[in-house]
Amino acid sequence: MPSLIGKALVISLDDPYASRHGGTLRTRGIVSAIESVAELTHCVYPDGMSQSGHKQNEYRKAVVSALRRLKKIYLPMPTQAAGRDMKLRQRCRSEAPDLTAVCVLSQMGLAHASDPRYLWVDFMDLWSDFAKREASDRHGIARATSKLQSRWLEKLEGDACEHALLVTCAGWSDCAVLRKRGIDAIWLPNPLPDQEFRSVARQGDGTRVAGFLANFRYWPNRDAYRHLVENWLSPLLDAGWTVVVAGHESENLDIPVGVECLGPVGDVDEFYAKVDVTLAPVHLGGGAKVKVIESFSRGVPVIGTPFAFAGFPPELRSLGHIVPLAKSDFSTMPNLERVDIQAVELSPFRQSNFEKQLLGLLKKRITS
Repeated sequence: MPSLIGKALVISLDDPYASRHGGTLRTRGIVSAIESVAELTHCVYPDGMSQSGHKQNEYRKAVVSALRRLKKIYLPMPTQAAGRDMKLRQRCRSEAPDLTAVCVLSQMGLAHASDPRYLWVDFMDLWSDFAKREASDRHGIARATSKLQSRWLEKLEGDACEHALLVTCAGWSDCAVLRKRGIDAIWLPNPLPDQEFRSVARQGDGTRVAGFLANFRYWPNRDAYRHLVENWLSPLLDAGWTVVVAGHESENLDIPVGVECLGPVGDVDEFYAKVDVTLAPVHLGGGAKVKVIESFSRGVPVIGTPFAFAGFPPELRSLGHIVPLAKSDFSTMPNLERVDIQAVELSPFRQSNFEKQLLGLLKKRITS
């Protein structure tokens, strides 16, 4: 059977194989699906070099790091700098692809430089809404500049989608937002490898344990932990729960009385075997929370905010328990049993189904 596409280019935020999180898993799925319909597929991303092509020395790294922290206060979302990287632009132009898939809005300049016959725009997160939530959590000048960035990003998102063959979103609610703007967006949920859908049996002494597993290098997760401590901890303890926290840099958190820190987790199944439910006290960040799906894929129910579940269709939300971020009452919470990992609501999140849906979309759009 002849290939549907000759050459394809995937433009990623960073190396999708260097670490494992929702964004990299999504990019891997995109690359894998395109490889099955293209004769040749390349994935490009910034490689940590400066725009001049020279590695940064320690002093420059320190200065850049300080500027980035300051920038994030006033402009929480990435800028278009990556799309202006001349080295990457030349690389994308030289690829001369038939199809370019761009996985992050800030690199639309690279996608345009590749001048593809077909353009696919994928929204891992809808940055205009992300920035709007950041603005609501800030004060003074930082709130005003965050709102301005949100409006600017909304314009960029519209421009990016105007001539795209395909527009996809990881988040259910993000997809709904784009459709309200008149954009023909399709919900394509973040996938997990099929083999990760395995039920993890609860181990322990019968104590009811609620756990929060996250990468605390990511500031929305640090913010979520703050809300866990300030808003949920006392009601959970009063209701007879024990609370544990784990993940990258969890050992650097301020751990109050009533919380046990497990530190970094080598095997996430060990964490899920220790908890009855996982917690998602989030109100910042992107629209699709991969940790929610990861918990369900191990059979562990989730207690989360409305925003934690907003990235998923209504039928999946029934597998968890939604509570407000503030004024939460855990004493009347129903008994949450282990989730059936074969539940039909989880099917769209399997890698095999992700690739099957994506292949169908590409074939339909290219051949129509």
